[in-house]
Amino acid sequence: MKKFSALVLTSIIAISTVACVNRNETASTNITEKIGGEITVSCFESALYKNYLEEAAKAFEKKYPGTKVNIETFSLMPEVKTSATEDGRKASVITIGNDDDMSKIDYINKINTELMSGGGADLLAMDVLPYYKYAEKGQLEDLKKYMEEDQEFIPSNYLQNIVDAVQYKGRQYLFPISYSFQYLSYDTTLLDKKAQDQLAQKDTFTYEELTEIAYNSFQNQKKQENTSKMYNIYDCEKMFQVLLKEHYNKILNFKERTANFTDGTFRKILETAKEYGENGYVIESVVNLEKGSNKNTEVSIVVGKMGTGQNGLPRYFYQAIDQGMLVYEFKDLKSGKISIDLSSILGNTGDNKIAGLLSNEQGEIPFDLRMGFGMNSNSQNKKTAWEFIKFLASEEMQTSMKLIGCPIHKKAMEERAKLEITGQLFAPEENLGIEKLTEAQKKIFQEYFSVLNRFVNQLNTYLMQDSMINEMIEQEIPYFFDGTKTAEEVAETLQSQIELYLNE
Repeated sequence: MKKFSALVLTSIIAISTVACVNRNETASTNITEKIGGEITVSCFESALYKNYLEEAAKAFEKKYPGTKVNIETFSLMPEVKTSATEDGRKASVITIGNDDDMSKIDYINKINTELMSGGGADLLAMDVLPYYKYAEKGQLEDLKKYMEEDQEFIPSNYLQNIVDAVQYKGRQYLFPISYSFQYLSYDTTLLDKKAQDQLAQKDTFTYEELTEIAYNSFQNQKKQENTSKMYNIYDCEKMFQVLLKEHYNKILNFKERTANFTDGTFRKILETAKEYGENGYVIESVVNLEKGSNKNTEVSIVVGKMGTGQNGLPRYFYQAIDQGMLVYEFKDLKSGKISIDLSSILGNTGDNKIAGLLSNEQGEIPFDLRMGFGMNSNSQNKKTAWEFIKFLASEEMQTSMKLIGCPIHKKAMEERAKLEITGQLFAPEENLGIEKLTEAQKKIFQEYFSVLNRFVNQLNTYLMQDSMINEMIEQEIPYFFDGTKTAEEVAETLQSQIELYLNE
């Protein structure tokens, strides 16, 4: 912990020395400049960015002769190895490269140093960077000016609710390329009719509401020795993370630079997560973490007691599922060009129905940014940098199978949905144009896209992240779950650390 605190302090000092002068008014956009020359795009997360960016760079250079796009990634690509334990359980070893505390801090410090010296990449991926700090110091361009002055940029082509949600203090320092969200499903064999009727009355829910609705059904199933879990969430600490996400904006306010860990909300989150574990609502798991050198980290995960239903597959009262799986609520998993068996991941889903989306008491329905970019105010080639952002957000690139998450481009979202239905999205050698949908596929597409579009347009909240703060929280909360500290002590420690960090 002391080592981590020292690293955080080092980074705080580094950030505080960068761009001491607040430059909210950045240079002219120079939209009339010629597209050409060289730009560099920098990101930390190789797994999410590398393949997509390299494909885009190649296509961009072909479209605009005389341009060159350099792609810089910091973390190593992950590798996954699977094996079986002595008692027959499945174990996975994920080598996640240098995606650890030290590496993220090294990367942030690298970017800070480059910006301070008047250099740095032209475009910065906002994956682990505290972009609100760079925005405050005028180190990022306000892209609103580019969007307004560029006659070729058509705002209505993009999901405006997502674009607007990532603004900071009314300015567009970040342009989203892709995003993700989770939807809720429930098992009709586990929830009684009364509970299902309650779920049918609305389509957004808090975890507190979900737990209350399922309580009686859960107790009745328990009496019948049914060991199914209420949520498809591994252990108390993971439950804490999802509950924190629900209340994130109440605890952290980046715009005002305030932290609020000691008003009781954070304590309640910790205690609720622990209570859910004690009540058997979440999956018991064994997690072994072994850190090697600062160049790679191996995470071994052994899945423990899940609770099973028919066919030995696990069942859950509720599942929060990534939107990438939504198509399979409408499409046979084993039809078409692809054959996928997700039972080992999602369990028995044959009796599941869609419930809706997660929200909080304030009506905030969150999404996560999978890919987004800010423009370095030091860039000497802003015109080409802006054109590359537009190219990443174009229909051409947004239908690429290498794009992770939902596309920001409306038409691309629709076309990509059709590719999902035909299976072409997962068969790149055959992705030479969308096949004509059969009558059966048209019906599936209409049902699927109607729900997808409705969900996407309900999203209204981007939970701005700061990887430094996230690491502080992750370092501290185990002390509560292992009994070393009380919830109040953990909250007070974090209040002190994060308040200092925010106000450096």
